[in-house]
Amino acid sequence: MPTPPSMRGRWVRLNGEPLRVIDMDTDIEIHEINLMQDGSNVMVGMGDGTIRIHKKLEGSGLQMGPPFTLPAHSSGSVNGIMTSFDTRFLISGGNDGNLFVYKVNHAGVELSLPTPSDSLLKSKVKEEITGPPVDDIDDLKAYSIEEAKQKREHEKMLKTAEDKKIKVRKTIATLRSKFKKLKVVNKDLPKHLTLLANDFSMDPQMGSIIAQEVSDSKDLIRKQLAWNSEKHRIELMKLRKRFKDVVATDRIVLHAVESDHLVSTFRCAKPSEAMQQALDDFHKKLAADSNGAPGSRGSDARRISTMARQGLGFVRKNTELDMHGPSAVVGSKGGKKLKDAKANKSLQKAEERKSKRLQRELAWKNLSSRKPSENYEDPQMLAAIEDAKNNMGDFNLKTAKNYKVPESQRQGGTFKRAQLLELRRMIYMTKMNFNERLLALRDRKQKMITEAEDWSGRLDMIQAKLPAGSIMAKPKVPVLLDDELPERAMEYTPESLREFKIRHDEEKKRGPADEGGFGGFGGFGDSPPAPTAAETKAAAPVAKQAAAPAAAAGDKGGEGGTEAEEAELEDLISTLENENENLEIMMMLHEQECLISQMNEAYKEFDKEVVKLRTAKIELDVELKNGDLRIILLFEELLLLKEFEKRENILQEALSSKLSDRDEMSDKIEELEEKLSSKKLYMEELQENEKILYDSFTEQLGENNKFADYLTKVFKKKIKRVKKAAEMDGDSDESDSDDDFDSSSEEEDDDEDGVEHLDLNICPPGCSQELYDATIVMREKKLDLEEAIQEEKKIIDSLRKEVDALVKKNKVISHGVKCAKNDLEAFQLEKQKKMNELDIVVTLNLDQIQYMQNGVLPSDLVSCLVFHSAGVNQLASRIKELQQEKAHQIRKFKELKKSHIHLIKGKKGMQEKLLGLDEKCQNMMLLKFGREVDLKKLENISTNRIAEELKETIAKKDVKYSRKLNEWDVQINQAKQRLLTATRDHTSHLDILNELTKDKQDLESVLDSKQKNLGGEYSGQRKADLKERQRLLQLVQLQAQEIDALKDEIGILSRKDGHILPPTQTAVPPLPPIGGRC
Repeated sequence: MPTPPSMRGRWVRLNGEPLRVIDMDTDIEIHEINLMQDGSNVMVGMGDGTIRIHKKLEGSGLQMGPPFTLPAHSSGSVNGIMTSFDTRFLISGGNDGNLFVYKVNHAGVELSLPTPSDSLLKSKVKEEITGPPVDDIDDLKAYSIEEAKQKREHEKMLKTAEDKKIKVRKTIATLRSKFKKLKVVNKDLPKHLTLLANDFSMDPQMGSIIAQEVSDSKDLIRKQLAWNSEKHRIELMKLRKRFKDVVATDRIVLHAVESDHLVSTFRCAKPSEAMQQALDDFHKKLAADSNGAPGSRGSDARRISTMARQGLGFVRKNTELDMHGPSAVVGSKGGKKLKDAKANKSLQKAEERKSKRLQRELAWKNLSSRKPSENYEDPQMLAAIEDAKNNMGDFNLKTAKNYKVPESQRQGGTFKRAQLLELRRMIYMTKMNFNERLLALRDRKQKMITEAEDWSGRLDMIQAKLPAGSIMAKPKVPVLLDDELPERAMEYTPESLREFKIRHDEEKKRGPADEGGFGGFGGFGDSPPAPTAAETKAAAPVAKQAAAPAAAAGDKGGEGGTEAEEAELEDLISTLENENENLEIMMMLHEQECLISQMNEAYKEFDKEVVKLRTAKIELDVELKNGDLRIILLFEELLLLKEFEKRENILQEALSSKLSDRDEMSDKIEELEEKLSSKKLYMEELQENEKILYDSFTEQLGENNKFADYLTKVFKKKIKRVKKAAEMDGDSDESDSDDDFDSSSEEEDDDEDGVEHLDLNICPPGCSQELYDATIVMREKKLDLEEAIQEEKKIIDSLRKEVDALVKKNKVISHGVKCAKNDLEAFQLEKQKKMNELDIVVTLNLDQIQYMQNGVLPSDLVSCLVFHSAGVNQLASRIKELQQEKAHQIRKFKELKKSHIHLIKGKKGMQEKLLGLDEKCQNMMLLKFGREVDLKKLENISTNRIAEELKETIAKKDVKYSRKLNEWDVQINQAKQRLLTATRDHTSHLDILNELTKDKQDLESVLDSKQKNLGGEYSGQRKADLKERQRLLQLVQLQAQEIDALKDEIGILSRKDGHILPPTQTAVPPLPPIGGRC
């Protein structure tokens, strides 16, 4: 009885009771246990791959000491343990497939074992066996000892199985022969003793069982084959996806027909999705950058603020024009209708003078605007300079020390990466375009082959009818080779599979000895391969061509066999038949020549296209090779730019921040300067108003006024004015305001002129009270203007201080921008030096090299300069253009000098004329007014034009609004009339509805009565009744339609507001009699 797994590793007695149980202090299973050869130790193989060695203690019974654990196998359990015969080596084997050998050192009772790792790492176990060293086997095909052993065992198993099969077959053959003999004996027996066929069947169900087993075996084989088929299909799909799907165009070789020329496609892979995505992202980013801020570096906020400032300036100009001349147009139009003729005439004259003066001012402004500034530059010259910069070319060497990289040519890692991807895309597109041309030519060849086969078939038919001497050599029909249709290698048909199976079976039958004529090493004994379907198809026309002359020759020989028959046939053939036969032969000869010439011409044209395409590919190979070299250069530049990218980003960010700070500071300065200029203009307006106020006070006093000095003192009197200010209290938020004027005042001393003292707060006797009150009002206006002027002066001073502080800050920021630009330019120069160290490959022809020394091409071309031929021609033509431009500028300068002298003389004449006109104007003023006066003030004093124009405007508005009121009254009356008409219409419609309703009821009652007497309807004249009934039905339908229309109209009218009057009762005409009856 085998030991159960639970009791494995324990000693048991025969009666099944344990003699002694040893606790192993572990839950790991024990897979193997063994004693050493000398019986001194117990070896236990555990399930975790460790080996425990317990020492047997002396004494009664089984005593085991503490274990020594040896980590033998890292994965799997220990399946076997044993020691050598002298207990010096320990051997263990496990599930991990490893076999370990350990050396055991005995020292008395102790056991010392080295770890497996030390023994494996050192690998210096001294072997006891001595002898000559054995050479290693270097042949890779040679079997090792283990492999040879396994092969022998496998062959032995196969031989045993074959022997067993032979033995079983012999037994079966013996049984079959006995069974046949029994059948013969049974057949010879009498009929009543003969056994039937079913009697020989010992187990009737055996046949069905065997058939079921065969069916199950077939199903299993089918499943296995299906699994293998699916496995191979998936493998093929993976291989195609890995190696074929990534290829855009495979290598296709196109052969010429009559020559040995051939051309092949470029085998190129499809661009990856990551590459296409990177290109799309770069193009989107480039489009976004181009649609962004196109010109300056100013932000959107700056542009918006500039537009706002322009709008504010526009409004300010309009308000200024309104203040100085608010009603120039109104005055010119309305002045003709003033009631006062004198005022009308004066206003008209003033307007005429003002219009003339405005025209002169506008003409002067236009002339001043056309005057060029000191920094003026001709736009044509600027355009020419820009065109020269863009098109003429800057031929500074990048290796020069003073070379500055233009901003348009500065490149970063992103741009270089996009350039690299774009170049790869262009190379791919170039290859694909060439491949498309070649594929189109291949399609043309296929079409040509089809036509050639048709022509060849026609030639075969013609040559079969022609005599042998008239047959011409037929061109060979070309075929598409395997390298011209590589996709055909993956195609198969049932016929090709059967051919492959036949060849495969034949190769298996021949065996390895039939592989070659010299013992399988290849040679002259190889049998020729079986022809493919394409070769068989191509050989068929050739066989036909060879058979046609032979048949013709055979016919000729047969005809020459019997001369008597030929003579008889010649006698029978008439002359007409001979002519027809000759004519047919001539036509067939002509057709033969035409077909052969067509085939030859088609072959020649195709060969020309192949040669042309081959030449194009040779040229394209050079360009693509240059493109590959350019890709390498771009990749090296990209690696170099990546190293500088971090520093460049830092410098660029610093420059951008400084530029933004400078722009913000410039915006602030411009805004403050605009405010300052507006305040200055307002200050000038206040001063002008103060001057006008003084002039109006002087004019109000008039001449020879005895109270002029008194009123002047009242006007100039200084009064302490206290502004209304809110004083915040601790308990309330209310504000107390003082009076605008203080009672205390300072009076000026007026004793200088000997004038007696008068109270300035009271109108003196004899002075006009109105004049005194007007003086007090003008004094208040003067004080308001003075206060406003003082406030504006304070504001202007504070704005100037702010502008000065911002200008200083702007200078510091501009200096920082300059330093940042210098740092960036130095960095760009450093980067350019590093990029100059890269080698660029340029393909040149010998005739393009013009660097000669003593008429010989030097061996060292380091000092050469590669330059475009177009650039050389452009420079040569530019020299001539500069010479012509120089002569043209000299002539132009002379002409401008002459015109300048003429203009100086004209300017002097105009200045003299202006001086004369000024003197004449002064004399006229002295004659008319006695002094020089201001014409603008004179116009304002003459008539109160503004008041008159306002009155005229009011009168126009009254007329306009009165007309509008009359129009609205007319519209109201018309609406009332329309309402009355609609009400009347509504009432009439209600009357008609009432009448129609009654008619409907009458007709329904008549129809009901007719339906009751159906037999009576047909008793009289039947046709007349039917017609009358039809008429009534039509009448009812028409009335029903009118009722629906009236209901809709009533619904529309009922939606309107207002009371609807009841319909008037009108007489309803009686209905006509129905069928002559009441």
